Amino acid sequence: MRQFLEKPNLPTARKFFDSGEYYWNSGMFIWKTDVLFSQLGEHMPQLTAQLQQLRSALFGNPNPAEVAAIWDAITPQSIDFGLMEKAADVAVVPLDAGWNDVGSWAALYDELAQSAGENVAVNTEQLLAIDSRGLLVHGGGKLVATIGVDDLVIVETDDALLVCARDRAQDVKKIVEQLKKEGKQAYL
Repeated sequence: MRQFLEKPNLPTARKFFDSGEYYWNSGMFIWKTDVLFSQLGEHMPQLTAQLQQLRSALFGNPNPAEVAAIWDAITPQSIDFGLMEKAADVAVVPLDAGWNDVGSWAALYDELAQSAGENVAVNTEQLLAIDSRGLLVHGGGKLVATIGVDDLVIVETDDALLVCARDRAQDVKKIVEQLKKEGKQAYL
């Protein structure tokens, strides 16, 4: 049976990988708009209704408060789970394009040029890394100094500082969830 399966559990993913018979989804989809909306209507009717409501609110004389209310009411849903796992007539086109989905700080580290200490500095006046390796630093235009730390992500913004292990960078979503739970959306 051929199917699209998003984020299989670890044992299943290992089985798929070891077999060499499966393709990995990079998240690039191509479709005709009418086909997309037809499939969305069939498999994700609530999202489709909300998108139609949003479209109606945007055309004509848009009321920003109304548009914002509709937008805020949309429940985030993955197109992978909501549509691709259920859609008919899906095809895979193998592509070897050196693609890296830079969706996390750790992935960004892999894509950027590293210094002699395997450190990456972005938007940083200077990175002074003493006995420190494997850092990704976004310094908010400031000097950043580290001593004796390895494999960290350090991100400075105007109102926040993130420090996490590089191999846990995908867990930033947990911070986002916690901030939302505590009503601190201003930091998002």
